[in-house]
Amino acid sequence: MSRGRKPKYPAETTFRQLILLERSGPHGVAAADEAELDRALNAPFEVSPTWNHQIVRNVSLTDLDLPSRARSAMQEMRIETVGELMIVRRTQLLAQERLGRVTLRRICQEVIDLLWPPVIGGRARSPDDYGDLVERYVRSVVAKQRKVELALGRLAPQASRPLPLREFGQRHNLSRERVRQIVDQVYERLGKPAKLLLLRPFWEEVWSILQSWDKPVELERLCEGLRRRLGWDDVPPPGGLARLFVLHPELGLVGAQIVLKPMNDGPDQT
Repeated sequence: MSRGRKPKYPAETTFRQLILLERSGPHGVAAADEAELDRALNAPFEVSPTWNHQIVRNVSLTDLDLPSRARSAMQEMRIETVGELMIVRRTQLLAQERLGRVTLRRICQEVIDLLWPPVIGGRARSPDDYGDLVERYVRSVVAKQRKVELALGRLAPQASRPLPLREFGQRHNLSRERVRQIVDQVYERLGKPAKLLLLRPFWEEVWSILQSWDKPVELERLCEGLRRRLGWDDVPPPGGLARLFVLHPELGLVGAQIVLKPMNDGPDQT
């Protein structure tokens, strides 16, 4: 009889079962967990009331923050969406040269964040102000400290204007062009629907204000409305709020007014 630690997962565990085990912990998977996963997989993939084109299981793996080796392995296995990944066996995934247990856990966490996005301010303390909200959002999406600093410098949640690219480049000994490339990468990451979902409670307050007016809202009035609804002492700076809205595909700034642009060019909801 062989000795050693008992394997944590059965050999035939599918990725779907692996997700449940990772999220449910050591006490096992209950029927309620299975039902909750089914609801999460089939719920509209919303960033706002009008972003309802995608079903979560049809979300492309390119929308997730996966290591390049994991992306390559998925492409070789012809796995393109979350739904296709769910039925693959864990042993099949680990059989790929580019996938190990650490990478597989990283993929699991990305999918868990997609299905059950962490509510910023919901599980711990609420954001103290708008600057705290933006900083916590950036740090939850961007891993490297230098990129975090650059993203916060460009979004400048509490400043009147963003940090100039040249100044950041001088601080980190980078060319202006290299800084611009990093900015593009970070903004692409922050603007992915799967990541914008992390700010769902914030967007819900924005939609409530916009829909209550049923017309474009003055940016300063929106700032005051958010302060009251979120219980902040200070009004969010209009410039900082506008810079965050740039990341969102449905929000636009026309003069001093915020407008909600319905998305009619996406795939139909199925």
